Amino acid sequence: MGRNYRIGARARWQPDLRLLFDDKRRILGGARPFSGVPFSSRRSVFFPAFGLIAPLKGRTTMKRQRLQLMRSLGFASVLLLPAPLFAQSAFSGSVTDSSGAVLPGVTVEASSSALIEGSRGAVTDGQGRYTIVQLRPGTYTLTFSLPGFTTVARESVVLPSDFTMTINAQLPVGALQESVTVSSQSPIVDVQSSQKTEVVNRALLDALPTPRNTQSFGYLAQGVRLSKPDVGGQQMMEQVNMRVHGASELHTTMQIDGMLFSPAFNDGAIQNYLNQAHFQEITFTTSSQLGEISAGGVRVNYIPRDGGNLFSGAMYFGTTEKGWQADNLTSALRAKGLTLPTGIEHIRDYNPSFGGPLIRNKLWFLASFRYMSVDEHVANSYLPDGSPAVVDQHINIPLVRLTGQVTPKNKISAFLDRPLKFKGHEFTYGIEPSRASRRRNPGEANYHNVGLKWTSTVTNRVLLEVGYSEVVERLHTGYQPDVFETTAGWPRPASIHLSDPVPAATNIDPWFTDVSHYDLLSLQRTVATTNYSGTLPDRRVPMVALSYVTGTHNFKAGWQWASGQDVNDLQSIGDIEQVNYRNGVPESVVVTLGPYRTQEYVRADMGIYAQDTWRLNRLTLNLGIRHEYFNSGIDVQYRPDNRWVAGRTYDRIDNLPNWHNWAPRLAFAVDVFGNGKTAVKGGVNKYMRPYAGSFAKQYNPLRAGGVSTDLRDWFDCALIPGISTCDPALVGTPGWRDGIVEDNEVGPSNNKLFGIGSSRRPADGIRRPYNMEETLSVQHQLLPGLGVTFGWFRRQHYDLLGQQNSAITDADWIPFQAANPLGNGELITIYNLNPLKRGLVDLLDYNSKTNTHISNDFEASFTARLPNGAAVFGGWTAMKNVENNCDQANPNGSSLADLYFSITYVYGGRYCDQTKLAIPYRSDFKIGGTYPLPRGFGFSANFISFAGNMSETVWNVPASVFPNGQRTQSTLVPLVAPGTRYLERWNQLDISGRRDFKRGRYTLTPQLDVYNAFNGAAIQTEVTTFGPDQGKPQTILNGRLMRLVAQLKW
Repeated sequence: MGRNYRIGARARWQPDLRLLFDDKRRILGGARPFSGVPFSSRRSVFFPAFGLIAPLKGRTTMKRQRLQLMRSLGFASVLLLPAPLFAQSAFSGSVTDSSGAVLPGVTVEASSSALIEGSRGAVTDGQGRYTIVQLRPGTYTLTFSLPGFTTVARESVVLPSDFTMTINAQLPVGALQESVTVSSQSPIVDVQSSQKTEVVNRALLDALPTPRNTQSFGYLAQGVRLSKPDVGGQQMMEQVNMRVHGASELHTTMQIDGMLFSPAFNDGAIQNYLNQAHFQEITFTTSSQLGEISAGGVRVNYIPRDGGNLFSGAMYFGTTEKGWQADNLTSALRAKGLTLPTGIEHIRDYNPSFGGPLIRNKLWFLASFRYMSVDEHVANSYLPDGSPAVVDQHINIPLVRLTGQVTPKNKISAFLDRPLKFKGHEFTYGIEPSRASRRRNPGEANYHNVGLKWTSTVTNRVLLEVGYSEVVERLHTGYQPDVFETTAGWPRPASIHLSDPVPAATNIDPWFTDVSHYDLLSLQRTVATTNYSGTLPDRRVPMVALSYVTGTHNFKAGWQWASGQDVNDLQSIGDIEQVNYRNGVPESVVVTLGPYRTQEYVRADMGIYAQDTWRLNRLTLNLGIRHEYFNSGIDVQYRPDNRWVAGRTYDRIDNLPNWHNWAPRLAFAVDVFGNGKTAVKGGVNKYMRPYAGSFAKQYNPLRAGGVSTDLRDWFDCALIPGISTCDPALVGTPGWRDGIVEDNEVGPSNNKLFGIGSSRRPADGIRRPYNMEETLSVQHQLLPGLGVTFGWFRRQHYDLLGQQNSAITDADWIPFQAANPLGNGELITIYNLNPLKRGLVDLLDYNSKTNTHISNDFEASFTARLPNGAAVFGGWTAMKNVENNCDQANPNGSSLADLYFSITYVYGGRYCDQTKLAIPYRSDFKIGGTYPLPRGFGFSANFISFAGNMSETVWNVPASVFPNGQRTQSTLVPLVAPGTRYLERWNQLDISGRRDFKRGRYTLTPQLDVYNAFNGAAIQTEVTTFGPDQGKPQTILNGRLMRLVAQLKW
């Protein structure tokens, strides 16, 4: 569209958003090293975790820059002499003599090849109890010895991660050298912990037909729901989020060996990419989090591999190629308008790893590299030539980990991984892929994870841990460079203004013409994407913990301090995010404040906690208290002149907010019969809402209070100044109906503070939202290796934000009635803002007494470890989630993300209180397992059945419905009540067959995986806007696909 035309002279200096703010920040004193410069354009790179600067000399290529980067990181790793992190697994129990009398002073030793030091020990206390904490998962031998008594050894005890295993012993009187060795199956009921924890080990991860997506493993844990299907790994390149028992992905905690690795991105809801070869086990804890954990949702703890005293390696090679996927486009889907289903071109996952001793029993290493590539099809997305469009994408993840025993009592560890992600054409349903898709280049991003930890066994009862973790997820995405000049789009012209009438024969710069076009009914985006933008969050977390362990008490206290930037930048072609059409007719334009760069920072996200596991005979109390201090703010900011508003400088804002909160954790577990086979567990726990930079973003004056756009009328005609009526004097003049947004065609603002100051503010004394969790469950071992659990889980959110517009009153909303367009005879009351109050915005956020979210879940599950090495697990969950969103500024309702499903619905208005509606219980079911067969063969399978998400029908009310056609605000109205319509169930069966070929130390395992074996085609998302495309599928379950796998281990 007019790419060869220009208006006016091109400015010699083109302001690039990535460099635009450097000089200004130095003037304002707000500079931070490399905070706005893309990775590929730096001449040196600063690594905060290492305190190093890696020079990038001269006009280096990206390849040479990466080489220099890896050399610097390797040098840093050698300097650190790192060592191991520890899973929070433990042995605990009591020791008696033959008469049942307790035995103080018994030496208990746990030995395993999983420990770099070989063994760890404890001594029973005055009540004959012992606890050995912070153990690596693995196979152990426990030895109980006391002079004058027979030494008893318990062999082949398999200790999973995040599990306190009760092992009791009885020592008969005996000779000095007499000993007894016992072998039996490991207990499966944790009678001391109130938490609901499930463990998936490396063998199970490799054997099951899993997608190998770090977040997707959550589907293995009972009660956990995924945000979207991940058939055979087709979601490896993007986020699959986990949620459980009324807590969305916002409340998920990601850990690597007990250290926090939840990013700051979207307050922690967006997770980083990880190298699967790094981990030997994954644990999922879904309730009753202890005081050391801030959030109350799913806690995922990845237990890393350390290398070991023997050189060993593994290679995973998995591929799905074009033509290996079945067509699941049914006649019913065709009838709904689907012509091209969701699908893949290929899925590839190559993951070698190698580790071993640098110094036996002193220093171990693990190195790995992972390559992932998923080229996928989007429903109904075609290139201009009619061929299916492809989202082309891949990630490379190198990893290095070192584990060392510095002294017999001191260990240190470190690891670094560095994901490099590329997306050639990033798009979803409705986006024209050749021009309107987005580009994501590795050179414009910096992802990395760093972990350091020192562990010191001060005495056999005191353990000190000091650690540091760093998660960086900085990325820029933007325009297609094969269509536009760069990913930043077209350069800004010397003059950024254009008005009707346009002088005849004017060559119009494409910066004005090539803006994104969007149709409100068909949901189609064409011409260009919306912007070039950067999301630049960092999170750095030093921590200290001190544990004091006796047989009766396991006390732990600690401190964590997270901080870092949560910065965004943005610029759009034409200073316009998009122009809106309604079935091809011009209706509105979304103007932006760009180019800008925000400066939000989390100065303190601190937790100080104390917790104790206190054993009182059969009763174990899990008591904890956590004090949380959260402080964020905004540094000095500058925004240059924009097409719509003048440039401004914004002062630093501190204490936005400044919160101190207490979060008690009270839980219990009862060993009902004293035999370690039946436990009743329960708890009442308080969790604060997780935050990073979002609170400060909501009130950032640079973005008019968290809003960087303004929706204004645009009818592709010059308007009478101050109103949204075409100027009859300019009808038909050059620029009229030309499809280009000229300055005088844009209607008045809906926010008179847009570009001036914040139109949103928090009430004085606003409190941090929180939620209360109540749990009660019974866990029982039916048979050796077979356990069942029945549980009830309730969660309610409090102090959620309500909102009112203090610049207007209720009387300024003028009601009128309109017929429900569904034709059911219903009259809907709609509210139109008084035209005299248009643009008056002073949004006040306060803690609502009515806004809430309540979940009520019931769960039944089982796990079985069979003698031949088979494992089966599964269960059923029934859940009910309701919300109240009545306290909001717009009486019609507004688009809000559901607090559990994180799906955007139109909440509020006439259906604001869902507690009064007939919201039904929805149930999920899952079962999986692996079974070894003779001659090295094996079979495994997973089956999941998830209830379909709630759907809705939303009316984007046209101006013609409003009295006299005078609509003062864009208005969305739900036409059916929540809980009325749901998408179909998502049923998916995945199966796998394999055979092991062993020769000496080498094991080769070819494997065939089949995903979605029934070739289901459940609709996952659909068009919900009332109109001709309503109900059209946007995404469906990927059709049946096959993956060939080869695994080599030695």
